Amino acid sequence: MGGGSYVRVLVDSNFLIAPFLLGWDVFSELGRVIGGRYEVIVLDRVIDELMKLAEKGGRRGKLARAALSLVEVRGFRVCPSGVEGGGVDDAVFDYAKREGCVVATNDAKLRRRLRRVGVPVVFLRQGRRLFLDGEIL
Repeated sequence: MGGGSYVRVLVDSNFLIAPFLLGWDVFSELGRVIGGRYEVIVLDRVIDELMKLAEKGGRRGKLARAALSLVEVRGFRVCPSGVEGGGVDDAVFDYAKREGCVVATNDAKLRRRLRRVGVPVVFLRQGRRLFLDGEIL
């Protein structure tokens, strides 16, 4: 990556919640893993999923509210998924494939699905470190 270029990183809800579960800022590690500058993208469907969780209360609700606050405080870009119907994981998959984004997720099933079609995936291993599966072009 040269000059002013950056990598678009699409994050799902479990990755947004991770800093609050783990007690460290996974987003500060993204630059190291990506190898440069990046922009975090959150789909509207992910925001909707977090809002539904936030309404339920309890620990999951508290984590979802914290994740929503993180999106706002950090100024992550919220984009329309462009997909009607299907689940949130389907929306993440379709958007990443269509737009050529790296995806940050801890969802093993989604990760395998993305890798099958060549989408690079950032994931947490043992809650301690981020890894990149795939190559960023």
